[in-house]
Amino acid sequence: MVNSVIDATKDDLYESLASVLHAKGIAMARVAIATLSSDCQSTSTASAHLYRTSDGAPKPGAAGLKARTADRAMYQFLRLVKRLRAERAELKRIVLAMPRR
Repeated sequence: MVNSVIDATKDDLYESLASVLHAKGIAMARVAIATLSSDCQSTSTASAHLYRTSDGAPKPGAAGLKARTADRAMYQFLRLVKRLRAERAELKRIVLAMPRR
């Protein structure tokens, strides 16, 4: 198990995760679970109104920065999960296509 802090708002989330895992000798295909944690400031029921409009969108300007950052982290994380799932499916297809001995 590897527990590392990676900035999920950056475009290179996949590459950052790969670097951490490869440094530990773990192949990306071995990833079974990935989690995203948040400070909940922009999504909790007590403080969301400070960062989000009534329809849940980030407020404009500095007031919505935390919400926009949280949304970006979630988007990047979902892109990571999509890529991990696609690669796992491709590896499975390749393995199943291999001749059996």
